Amino acid sequence: MKKTIIILMAVAVAVVPLRNSFAGDREWATAGKVLTGLAALAIISELVSDDHPVYVSAPFPPPRRVIHVRAPRAVWVEGRHVEVVRKEWIPGHFERSWVPPVCDRVWVATPYGGHWREVVVQPGHYTKVWRPGYCIDRVETEWIPGHWEEI
Repeated sequence: MKKTIIILMAVAVAVVPLRNSFAGDREWATAGKVLTGLAALAIISELVSDDHPVYVSAPFPPPRRVIHVRAPRAVWVEGRHVEVVRKEWIPGHFERSWVPPVCDRVWVATPYGGHWREVVVQPGHYTKVWRPGYCIDRVETEWIPGHWEEI
C-alpha cells in the first residue's frame, strides 16, 4: 500500500506543469527545484530499498530446530566358514637320533698275499639331540554363524 501511494505522488509531481518564473520569483523557483529533486530522490530510494519494517511490539518466534534421524538399516549376513591362521609354539625337546657305525678299510695280510677288509671302528648307536623351540603356522577352518549387521 505504501509503495503505491509513493508511486502516485511521484507521478503527480512529474505531471504537474512547471510555470514560468518571473524576475522576482527566481529564488522561489530554485528552492522549488531543489525540493522537488529531494522528494524524487526520497521516492526512488524508498522504492529501491528492500528493507522490511521492524515491529517492536511482536517479537519474532525462535527459529525451529530440525533434527534428522535416520533409522538404522540392518542386513542379514549368512553364516560361513573362514580359514584362520594361528601361530603355535612347539617347545624345545630332546630327540633320539641314530648315529651310523663308522667303518674303515684295513689291509689283512695272508700267506698268499692279502686283501682289504672293512672293519667296524665304532658301532652305530643312538644319542639324544636337543631341538630348540620353534613356531609354526597352523591353518584352521572356523565357523562364523549368521548375524545381523547395521550399515
